[in-house]
Amino acid sequence: MPSKALPLILFCVLAACAVPYEKATSVTQLNERFYLITSSGNSSNKSSDVISYSLLRAGELCKEKSFVAFTSYSNKDLTRTGVYSTSSCYGTQCSGAAASVHSYTAPAGSERYYFYKSGEELPVGAIDCEKIVNELSYLKK
Repeated sequence: MPSKALPLILFCVLAACAVPYEKATSVTQLNERFYLITSSGNSSNKSSDVISYSLLRAGELCKEKSFVAFTSYSNKDLTRTGVYSTSSCYGTQCSGAAASVHSYTAPAGSERYYFYKSGEELPVGAIDCEKIVNELSYLKK
Protein backbone atom coordinates (compact mmCIF):
# COMPACT_ATOMS: atom_id res chain seq x y z
CA MET A 1 0.00 0.00 0.00
CA PRO A 2 1.54 3.37 -0.99
CA SER A 3 2.40 5.76 1.80
CA LYS A 4 0.11 8.76 2.26
CA ALA A 5 3.19 10.77 3.18
CA LEU A 6 4.75 10.37 -0.29
CA PRO A 7 2.94 13.37 -1.86
CA LEU A 8 4.03 15.58 1.03
CA ILE A 9 7.63 14.39 0.76
CA LEU A 10 7.63 15.06 -2.99
CA PHE A 11 6.19 18.54 -2.43
CA CYS A 12 8.87 19.36 0.15
CA VAL A 13 11.65 18.17 -2.13
CA LEU A 14 10.33 20.10 -5.13
CA ALA A 15 9.54 23.27 -3.19
CA ALA A 16 13.13 23.50 -1.94
CA CYS A 17 14.51 23.83 -5.47
CA ALA A 18 15.35 27.31 -6.73
CA VAL A 19 13.64 28.43 -9.94
CA PRO A 20 16.16 27.95 -12.78
CA TYR A 21 17.06 30.74 -15.18
CA GLU A 22 15.18 29.20 -18.11
CA LYS A 23 11.84 29.43 -16.26
CA ALA A 24 12.43 32.67 -14.35
CA THR A 25 12.09 35.39 -17.00
CA SER A 26 9.51 36.77 -19.41
CA VAL A 27 9.91 39.50 -22.02
CA THR A 28 7.44 42.10 -23.28
CA GLN A 29 8.42 44.37 -26.18
CA LEU A 30 7.23 47.91 -25.46
CA ASN A 31 8.52 49.46 -28.70
CA GLU A 32 11.49 49.07 -31.07
CA ARG A 33 14.05 49.87 -28.36
CA PHE A 34 12.31 49.33 -25.01
CA TYR A 35 11.68 45.92 -23.48
CA LEU A 36 10.22 44.95 -20.13
CA ILE A 37 11.83 41.91 -18.54
CA THR A 38 10.15 40.33 -15.54
CA SER A 39 12.10 37.87 -13.41
CA SER A 40 10.86 35.80 -10.52
CA GLY A 41 12.07 33.13 -8.16
CA ASN A 42 10.86 31.26 -5.14
CA SER A 43 11.97 31.21 -1.52
CA SER A 44 15.09 29.25 -2.51
CA ASN A 45 16.31 32.01 -4.88
CA LYS A 46 18.32 34.98 -3.70
CA SER A 47 17.32 38.48 -4.80
CA SER A 48 20.70 38.83 -6.50
CA ASP A 49 19.93 35.73 -8.61
CA VAL A 50 16.67 37.24 -9.85
CA ILE A 51 18.45 40.50 -10.77
CA SER A 52 21.15 38.52 -12.59
CA TYR A 53 18.46 36.55 -14.47
CA SER A 54 17.03 39.83 -15.74
CA LEU A 55 20.43 41.13 -16.82
CA LEU A 56 21.33 37.89 -18.58
CA ARG A 57 18.01 37.84 -20.43
CA ALA A 58 18.52 41.49 -21.44
CA GLY A 59 22.00 40.60 -22.76
CA GLU A 60 20.66 37.65 -24.74
CA LEU A 61 17.81 39.73 -26.16
CA CYS A 62 20.28 42.48 -27.03
CA LYS A 63 22.36 40.05 -29.08
CA GLU A 64 19.29 38.39 -30.68
CA LYS A 65 18.03 41.78 -31.91
CA SER A 66 21.50 42.89 -33.14
CA PHE A 67 21.94 45.62 -30.53
CA VAL A 68 25.30 46.19 -28.85
CA ALA A 69 24.42 47.61 -25.42
CA PHE A 70 21.55 48.44 -23.09
CA THR A 71 20.67 50.53 -20.07
CA SER A 72 18.11 50.06 -17.33
CA TYR A 73 15.50 52.81 -17.19
CA SER A 74 13.20 51.74 -14.40
CA ASN A 75 12.59 48.81 -12.13
CA LYS A 76 9.85 47.58 -9.88
CA ASP A 77 10.19 45.22 -6.93
CA LEU A 78 7.58 42.47 -7.19
CA THR A 79 8.85 40.36 -4.28
CA ARG A 80 6.18 38.25 -2.65
CA THR A 81 6.11 37.37 1.06
CA GLY A 82 3.76 35.21 3.04
CA VAL A 83 3.28 32.54 5.64
CA TYR A 84 2.21 28.93 5.54
CA SER A 85 1.65 26.31 8.18
CA THR A 86 2.49 22.65 8.37
CA SER A 87 0.87 20.07 10.57
CA SER A 88 1.70 16.58 11.64
CA CYS A 89 -1.47 15.18 10.04
CA TYR A 90 -1.32 12.85 7.05
CA GLY A 91 -4.67 11.80 5.67
CA THR A 92 -6.87 11.18 8.70
CA GLN A 93 -4.00 10.39 11.09
CA CYS A 94 -2.53 13.10 13.36
CA SER A 95 0.47 12.59 15.63
CA GLY A 96 -0.55 15.22 18.16
CA ALA A 97 2.42 17.51 17.49
CA ALA A 98 1.65 21.21 17.08
CA ALA A 99 1.51 22.81 13.64
CA SER A 100 4.45 24.97 12.58
CA VAL A 101 4.12 28.38 10.95
CA HIS A 102 6.77 29.41 8.42
CA SER A 103 7.34 32.62 6.50
CA TYR A 104 8.79 32.91 2.99
CA THR A 105 10.11 35.53 0.61
CA ALA A 106 10.03 34.92 -3.15
CA PRO A 107 12.09 37.57 -4.97
CA ALA A 108 10.75 39.05 -8.21
CA GLY A 109 11.03 42.24 -10.20
CA SER A 110 10.47 43.92 -13.52
CA GLU A 111 12.97 46.08 -15.35
CA ARG A 112 12.61 48.32 -18.41
CA TYR A 113 15.65 48.23 -20.68
CA TYR A 114 16.60 50.50 -23.58
CA PHE A 115 18.79 48.99 -26.31
CA TYR A 116 21.47 50.70 -28.45
CA LYS A 117 22.64 49.95 -31.98
CA SER A 118 26.22 49.88 -33.21
CA GLY A 119 27.59 53.36 -33.91
CA GLU A 120 25.30 55.16 -31.47
CA GLU A 121 26.79 57.15 -28.62
CA LEU A 122 26.46 55.09 -25.45
CA PRO A 123 25.67 56.74 -22.13
CA VAL A 124 27.84 56.20 -19.07
CA GLY A 125 26.79 52.96 -17.45
CA ALA A 126 25.59 51.25 -20.64
CA ILE A 127 26.04 47.49 -20.42
CA ASP A 128 27.80 45.66 -23.25
CA CYS A 129 25.63 42.76 -24.45
CA GLU A 130 28.46 40.37 -25.19
CA LYS A 131 30.22 40.99 -21.87
CA ILE A 132 27.16 40.55 -19.66
CA VAL A 133 26.17 37.31 -21.40
CA ASN A 134 29.70 35.96 -20.95
CA GLU A 135 29.85 37.03 -17.29
CA LEU A 136 26.46 35.56 -16.37
CA SER A 137 26.46 32.43 -18.55
CA TYR A 138 27.10 30.31 -15.42
CA LEU A 139 23.41 30.88 -14.50
CA LYS A 140 22.34 28.61 -17.37
CA LYS A 141 24.20 25.57 -16.07
